[in-house]
Amino acid sequence: MTPATTPECSIIVPCFNEEGNIFPTAEALLAVIEQFYLNAEILMVNDVSEDATRAEILELSKKDPRFRLVEKELPRGMGAAIRAGIADARGVWAVMVNGDLSDPLQAIPEFQRQIMEDGCDLVLLNRYHNQNDHSQVRWSYRFYQFVFRYCQYLAVGAHYRDITYGYRAFRLDFVRKLSLTGIGFEISPECSVKTFLAQGKVGEAYGKQTRRTIGVSKFKFRKVWKGYVEVLLRGLLHRLKVVRYF
Repeated sequence: MTPATTPECSIIVPCFNEEGNIFPTAEALLAVIEQFYLNAEILMVNDVSEDATRAEILELSKKDPRFRLVEKELPRGMGAAIRAGIADARGVWAVMVNGDLSDPLQAIPEFQRQIMEDGCDLVLLNRYHNQNDHSQVRWSYRFYQFVFRYCQYLAVGAHYRDITYGYRAFRLDFVRKLSLTGIGFEISPECSVKTFLAQGKVGEAYGKQTRRTIGVSKFKFRKVWKGYVEVLLRGLLHRLKVVRYF
């Protein structure tokens, strides 16, 4: 299918060593796009992968022009890949989807509704609204996230329940003004904190995350906590009008 000249939605998929996940993720995304008649492009951001990720994305793009390969240089990182996707996106709004098929993609139409109809600048996916939705989230992650959520309330005053989950949607013109700088996973709370400080309108959708079946998760809290703490400190300094964060 040939996409419209200007897509409304840009789906950004950071991909680092996701060989084996590319085709199933693409199939699931196309199912949602076609079921809900979304005018969308899919940006598969190759994060300097060392396996066949790039080749699989190229194969997709040759079969369906809605898929586009976005290349980026070092350094690697979720944040760097998302920023590359944001810079290349042509849509009005975007949704960030993990490349491991773990996100509840059926929330995408609700993301669209809240952005296009309710005027939200950012819509977060809340995995804690329903008891069963967080059953696949590891206990250690739930604990760290609870601590971070409490700290971010103290630092910047935000009440978001699932501030660190990367699966989310946002209005592209708004997010570009936030001057995101995160290299790694800290880009998710950075985006949330900056949106709150900029008085953007934030919405929530609900859904159940699953676990990847191919490959190994790149998220390790012991590697990302410093970036998370920096987000809170810089947000606090901005709130106190000591140093601007964006």
